[in-house]
Amino acid sequence: MGRWGERVPSSEFRVGKRMGGWGDGGMGERVLSESYSLSSSVCRHLTEYSYISKYELSHRVGQLFWEYWRQVVTLELMEHLFIQHLQISETQLQQFLASSLEDLLASPEVQALLASLDVPLLQQTLPTAGEVLAQQLPPFYHWLKTELGLKRVPDGPDHTTLWVVNFLNNQESVMRLVELHRPVPQPALEAAVPRLVGLFDGVEEPKVRSAWQQAIAALCLVLVVAARSEAALV
Repeated sequence: MGRWGERVPSSEFRVGKRMGGWGDGGMGERVLSESYSLSSSVCRHLTEYSYISKYELSHRVGQLFWEYWRQVVTLELMEHLFIQHLQISETQLQQFLASSLEDLLASPEVQALLASLDVPLLQQTLPTAGEVLAQQLPPFYHWLKTELGLKRVPDGPDHTTLWVVNFLNNQESVMRLVELHRPVPQPALEAAVPRLVGLFDGVEEPKVRSAWQQAIAALCLVLVVAARSEAALV
């Protein structure tokens, strides 16, 4: 069912690119109408799993739907957070995401965005950030292992915290960050963005919280574009 009382053709599974109800003005201004063709997928699974029961077939097709829906929601949330914390339009965001890494970093808009980070405040509040990362990164790394299946995960928060400190002191570069994250698959990296930005949700001072979430969102945008550029070459 789509809207109440409106039947959706059984051959298509349409996903409106909004969080919340259909057309109720939830997350995102743009509605992505993606048609997910069931006929070919179901037929393929019927052929592949012809030796299993109807229950098992239904369970596996359900898993297929769930994974697809989870990816759509993840993309929706990630884009919403970029727009919110980087204070850019959805049109700008889509242009950034469609860019190569080189074009993104050379873009005047992105250079202005990076220059707008409140580096003095970030440097001043490094102790606060260190406490947050020390507390929040271990469960985040555990989630990366158990939920996303990543094997190469830091043993603790020290390396990440040190990188952040060096970056703010001009001793690390964005390109070095990209190199460190090249082994991370694009879907896993994008799924991690909301949790990374959310690491600082518990910071009480709004200005400090906003500054750190903006900085993390900016770095994550670069990582996402780098991962998409890498995936496009495969």
